[in-house]
Amino acid sequence: MSKNEDRRALEMSIILEKGFVSIKDLAETLKVSEMTVRRDINTISKNSNIRQVYGGVASSTPSNVPSYSLNQELDKNILRKKNIAKMAYSLVNPNDFIFIDSGTTTRFITDFITEKDSLRVLSTAYNSISSLVENNNCQIICPGGVYSNDSRNFFSDDTIKFIEKYRANKCFIGATGFDLKFGLTCSYPSDVQIKKALMDSSLEKYLLIDSSKFNLVSSCVFDNIKQFNAIITDTNIPIEYKKYFEENKISLLIA
Repeated sequence: MSKNEDRRALEMSIILEKGFVSIKDLAETLKVSEMTVRRDINTISKNSNIRQVYGGVASSTPSNVPSYSLNQELDKNILRKKNIAKMAYSLVNPNDFIFIDSGTTTRFITDFITEKDSLRVLSTAYNSISSLVENNNCQIICPGGVYSNDSRNFFSDDTIKFIEKYRANKCFIGATGFDLKFGLTCSYPSDVQIKKALMDSSLEKYLLIDSSKFNLVSSCVFDNIKQFNAIITDTNIPIEYKKYFEENKISLLIA
């Protein structure tokens, strides 16, 4: 085998073992440029289950990059998610303008919103929007777009431009997984754009993530967890993650 073939074989081995790896980490491991890695991945992906995704490279059938459908996650860990959402809601003040991201935890925030709150809520998430339609004292703002049944989200080319016109007091963001090495990930490229837009247009940013999402990696990296004002999770958070947040001075709220 040539030197290039040896390197590509090693790259494939690393990706298949890990399920997901960033371009940067591959380049550092192999001591080559990121451009070289990208060229290799383009070659490898033509005849394998390897594919380039947002934030890195993944196997189509990896061990730790699970396929994800919001519909399949709706009935998991409901009590934990409701407690997390209730704590998130406690941060909301009357007359606030808030952004609610799509997700199986963030959707429960709307269960706690009452008519006396007089809130403005912007969301691309069908579950959040439909939950608020009977609230006559809550202004609902929906950017619109094409509906995805997997993510239960609306998205189009104009969605991001629409979000960028607004400024919120707080945004509440969900995630498919958080891993100490590979960071904060979600499952759909369109969600990456939405989450970034919501965060960039908010004064305060909160991540809602139940403990089952730690040590999970999905296919799309969307932000640095240090960008959040606080992480809201439940009592089953793994000790190594609790220690990580403490060492990095990241505010942690336990519901």
